[in-house]
Amino acid sequence: MKPKFTVSLFVLFITLGVVNRSLMAQTGNGKLTYNLKQLLTLAQENNKDIQLVRMELQKANQQLAQKKSNYLPKVDAFADYYWYWGHVPLAIFPENEGKIFSGGNSNGPYPVSIGLPNNLLAGVSLSQRLFEFSYLSSGKSSEIFSSIESAKIKDKKEQLFYDIAVCYYEISQLATKEDFIDFNIARLDRMIKILKVQLNNQMTDSLQLMDLELKKADLDLSKKEFKSGLKRKTNYLKMLVGLPDSMEMDYGKLDYSSALELKPDSANPKENTQMELLNSAQGMNDLSQKQVQSEYLPTLDFKFNLLWNAQSPNLGFFSNEAYNNNISTMGLKLDIPIYHGAEKKKKLQELEIGRDMLEVQKQKLKEGYQLQYTNSVEELEFKKARFQQQQEIIRLKNRFLDKANKQFEQGILPIKEMLEAQSGLLEAQMKSAEMLLEVKVAELNYYKWSNQLLSKLE
Repeated sequence: MKPKFTVSLFVLFITLGVVNRSLMAQTGNGKLTYNLKQLLTLAQENNKDIQLVRMELQKANQQLAQKKSNYLPKVDAFADYYWYWGHVPLAIFPENEGKIFSGGNSNGPYPVSIGLPNNLLAGVSLSQRLFEFSYLSSGKSSEIFSSIESAKIKDKKEQLFYDIAVCYYEISQLATKEDFIDFNIARLDRMIKILKVQLNNQMTDSLQLMDLELKKADLDLSKKEFKSGLKRKTNYLKMLVGLPDSMEMDYGKLDYSSALELKPDSANPKENTQMELLNSAQGMNDLSQKQVQSEYLPTLDFKFNLLWNAQSPNLGFFSNEAYNNNISTMGLKLDIPIYHGAEKKKKLQELEIGRDMLEVQKQKLKEGYQLQYTNSVEELEFKKARFQQQQEIIRLKNRFLDKANKQFEQGILPIKEMLEAQSGLLEAQMKSAEMLLEVKVAELNYYKWSNQLLSKLE
């Protein structure tokens, strides 16, 4: 049993070791690494703007449900009590009828007291709208609202995805620049060591060493500046995604491996989210016109009133002295509007103006959309060409620096020329990182105006 136990224990330790290494690989130095798609997935659930849009749509859904409740039965109960503190009302009968009621004693109008001092009227009423012309378009309103709901969420997601992608690229660009600075700091450290050897051999002077150390100090300050910018951008990205500030995040380097196929004729404004919203707004405007028209057309209601009336000389409505009546009714009510001034005309004129405004907005959006799409294609092509040219410049600067390094180590190149070659490469690298960010943003703009933003980023 002992050998078996030893083997089992050994296997357990190996397993725990593998799991521990796996966890360490996941967390690394305590930071979590997110790629862009993971951040976008988190943002859909955590972003406050998306949550607000969903709440606004829920509120609008409740308002729509409230309007639909007007088509449901309405049931009310009531109880009215009143007391005549003076005389009960009098009914005045003409002379002939008064002579009959008085048994021939009255020769003129004859007053008769109607009712008793204490009165109670209670009941339950039910009202059900059987038909109005707005019923014919109620299904269409639900369909249009559903399209508005999906378009609003899509519009907010597109803007959110765009903002997160730009911020992510900016952070990656800063991280790339920091890597360039680290690489050049390490290069300067090596040069300082060489220069110190040359100084000990009296092959150079101390001013060149001081100049080199100042260059390194300047790069150290630049690194701190980039770290500060990286932190601010990261905090902003956390806010967009909905992650806590306490979470540590790490990012990959910004690189470029585009496989875009530009199609200059592929712009289609009809697929644009803003156009969808304008089309839905037009549909709602048409429904509003039908609603206004239906308000001035006949309606039919079913009415049922279960009523009970009691009169008594005192508050004993259920005593033998009280008089009770069942005055319940049931029937139909046809309401036919005839004339309401110019109210209907003014409402319809207002809606027609709104419809014309929507048409102008659609035309404006279509023209602007096509312009933005054409500009995004041209801008992306230009940015890519500039970035590729900058890559050639970097390769040339690297060759110059490698040559200068060899000559400097051999002691045949002054430190000034070496530093110029060093700063030339660093400047080219920094400019390349900036151009790469411009290329990535230009890609996002192309995705946006070619209606591919969500399909490419999701």
